[in-house]
Amino acid sequence: MSAAHGAMLWRVVAREVQRRWPALLAAVAGLLGALAVDLLTPWPLKLLVDHVLLDRPLPPALAGIGPLASLDAGASLGWLAATMALLAALGGALAYLQAYVSARIGYDVVHAVRRELFAKLASLSFASQSRFRSGEILSRVASDTVIVRDVFSDWAAKAIGDALLVAGVLAVMVAMSPVLALLVALALPLLYVLMRRIGLGIRAAARAQRRQDGDLAGRLNETLAAMPLVQAFGRETHELERFEEESRASRDSGVRSARSAALVSRSVGLVAALVSAIVVYAGGRMALAGELSPGDLLIFVAYVTALFKPVRDLGKLWARFSRAQVSAERLGEILALADESRDAPDALDAGRALGRLELERVSFGYAPDRPVLQEASLRIEPGEHVAVIGPSGAGKSSLLRLLLRLCEPQTGELRLDGKPLGSLTRASLRREIGVVLQDALMVGETIAANIRWGRLDATDAEVERAARLAGVHEFASVLPAGYATLVGERGAQLSGGQRQRICLARTLVRDPAVLILDEPTSAVDAASAAIIERAIAWHRRGRTTLVIGHQFASFDGFDRVLEVDRGRIVDVTARLRGSSARTLPEAALS
Repeated sequence: MSAAHGAMLWRVVAREVQRRWPALLAAVAGLLGALAVDLLTPWPLKLLVDHVLLDRPLPPALAGIGPLASLDAGASLGWLAATMALLAALGGALAYLQAYVSARIGYDVVHAVRRELFAKLASLSFASQSRFRSGEILSRVASDTVIVRDVFSDWAAKAIGDALLVAGVLAVMVAMSPVLALLVALALPLLYVLMRRIGLGIRAAARAQRRQDGDLAGRLNETLAAMPLVQAFGRETHELERFEEESRASRDSGVRSARSAALVSRSVGLVAALVSAIVVYAGGRMALAGELSPGDLLIFVAYVTALFKPVRDLGKLWARFSRAQVSAERLGEILALADESRDAPDALDAGRALGRLELERVSFGYAPDRPVLQEASLRIEPGEHVAVIGPSGAGKSSLLRLLLRLCEPQTGELRLDGKPLGSLTRASLRREIGVVLQDALMVGETIAANIRWGRLDATDAEVERAARLAGVHEFASVLPAGYATLVGERGAQLSGGQRQRICLARTLVRDPAVLILDEPTSAVDAASAAIIERAIAWHRRGRTTLVIGHQFASFDGFDRVLEVDRGRIVDVTARLRGSSARTLPEAALS
């Protein structure tokens, strides 16, 4: 991570803030109005002491203005009390306006940032997505964006208001007593140096804390996902120890960050106490000498207190901004990734495909020094039913990802109906190539909603037709809620065979020209496997079908058998024709 990543995030934020400039102006107006009220608040107290209690004449600026000049002490006291209440009410209303509008801007901005982050993550290739743990992504999108939101919903307005309040108070102090104002002003550079030095430590501690929080979220996410496995192997204590280690590291980083932030506040408090003592001593001598009135000294000391409160708040905000900069860097790191799903400006719609697939001298690897496919070539004609075999890690799933353009080849070209895949829009390509993955991935919605994921505009009749073809209807129709039954998180309320059949229905409702099945029956019972195989047999008529797997009951039903072997794709149909072994011959797995 670097400051450049943070700058990228702040550019996105600035763009979103500029789009909301009317609301920003309203927030600034509320801020300036509340600031003006804060500056006026001590003056009724001065008038109370000098004019009412000590019976001194009004200041020249107020003489003859308003009722104070002609009223007795009791009436003047009432007017001053009413003025103080009015100022408090006006200040509260203006502060509310500023707080509400700033919060609205902050939430709008974080909504836009999260949308941009999600769009970026959705655009990444499989290889790029694998760089991040899912828990780390959740930590960044959920937690770091909240910190950035607080910058605009709360912190920025406070920082600007405090800075303006400091400037305004200093201006009034100079007008009242340049000597005392100079004594106060000399402390500000010292405070700036202290906060800057402490801020560097806060940023380093915050960076470590956010990294540890991401690791902790990743550990929690992985452990919860694998909890049945953890319990089955009795590894609860082991996983608890690992979680405690991550949590302890996060706690220690948080304590260091909090300690640095507390140091800022204490430093400002100490300097404020010293300055106040100096002002009381020097101002008291000036009052004894007749150079200041008691009311002037009282209001000046009140302004000293009023000055160091925003200075102390600025110190706290400095610490928060330091932590926010770390979050901005973490979010900017995601935004800085190349947009890998953007179609070429002249990309074409694939139209209704015939289903001819071609690879020409394709090389691909997730790392430059570890190739998966090396100058692999193949040609599959429309309507062919092809088996793709090979040992684990040979590149079968990589071939699937390349055909869907989830990954891009380093060299060579893939074509659909003679058209390079890179010349087609991804949406139209994936509309024509349907896939059923080995892992029956589902969303925690209804059965119908999971099927309709394949085509969001599918009618109820089309959903039911696909469900009947995939064997979903026979179990969905007997459930109390039918197709409206919630499947639970990741389909937890269903069996493995039921989940796989729903995933097949989700693909069939698309009616793709090419159907790719990645070991569709490897993790289901015999009955579900038979249903899935019948559905595939029906759907493959007139369509290109690729079935990826380690084992088959027989190869007789396939037009061809292709083996992914040492990075190449080899036609082994003649060798395996008639084989009925449940597992592949050793030669096929070598």
